[in-house]
Amino acid sequence: MLALALALGLGACLPDTDKSAEGEARKDEDGQVVARVDGEEITIHQVNSELQRSGLLGSADEAARDAALQAIVRRKLLANAAMAERLDRNPLVVHNLEAARDAVMGEAYMMQELAVVTEPSLTEIDDFIARNPLLFTDRRSYVVRVIEMPSEAYTDEFVPLFDETPDFTAFKRELLGAGVAFDEARSIRLSSDFPEAVRERLAQLGVNDNLVLRTRSATQILKVEAITPMPLSTEQARVAARSILLQDRLRRTAGTLDQALAAKAEIAYYGAFDHLNPQADEPALERIGPLDPDGAAAGEPGAEAGAEAEAGPEAEAEDASAVPAIRGAAAADTM
Repeated sequence: MLALALALGLGACLPDTDKSAEGEARKDEDGQVVARVDGEEITIHQVNSELQRSGLLGSADEAARDAALQAIVRRKLLANAAMAERLDRNPLVVHNLEAARDAVMGEAYMMQELAVVTEPSLTEIDDFIARNPLLFTDRRSYVVRVIEMPSEAYTDEFVPLFDETPDFTAFKRELLGAGVAFDEARSIRLSSDFPEAVRERLAQLGVNDNLVLRTRSATQILKVEAITPMPLSTEQARVAARSILLQDRLRRTAGTLDQALAAKAEIAYYGAFDHLNPQADEPALERIGPLDPDGAAAGEPGAEAGAEAEAGPEAEAEDASAVPAIRGAAAADTM
């Protein structure tokens, strides 16, 4: 009886290897586990997540799924090798792991908050189209030739050299003679590609007219060589307008969320970053976003702009970096 009791007691304490193996087999049979690396499982959910990050989720391409799985396997092999070398204790690795975790958690929180953003209504879309004809119904294609030079070397004395001639020949000759460095480019761009301030000024110009754009560091002179009407159909305009309005709502919601989080948090900067602390008469978070090389907040006109345009929903879609010939949204002078 004692031996039987001991056997029963030991049996209760030992893991049920049969049930454990049965569970593993069931997971394999369900297709959840698609690989193992040194005993660590890789599931189909991980493969799908990998495909989603690559923008291929839902793809029936076997090669894409195989490549995703192989990428996961490679990462695990490298990670296991790093752990064996105790690289997880390296301060730089620790910092990078913390940064990666913060980025993933932050993105997850932002996506959760942005999920409540509503789609623009058809009325809102049509109203936006009506208020921005140069983006849609009166969209145009421009062939422009551009001279870019340092702002410190530009003077209004140059104006007759390009404003009274059909090309930049005399202007370039003068710049070369004066030893002024410059770049020249020719491009074809839609009116919808330009920042609003530039787009509105271009709409007032004709062939061989010029537009001067100034920032503190560089000045660009645009000469219009050709203009071609390229309006969008009603359906095309609605698709484009919906995208612009939705992106603007997402951007504004994200910005509001950033400000709210910063307002609730206790943030202090030290040492070389002490200047980032708000002054007593300044808001806690005056600007959000990167600064351009000239020190203006992203999306703001340059310091020498001749006019400032109110930021509208299309501002997000009008990234000046998408127009190599145009830097910033500052339209200084029209000649």
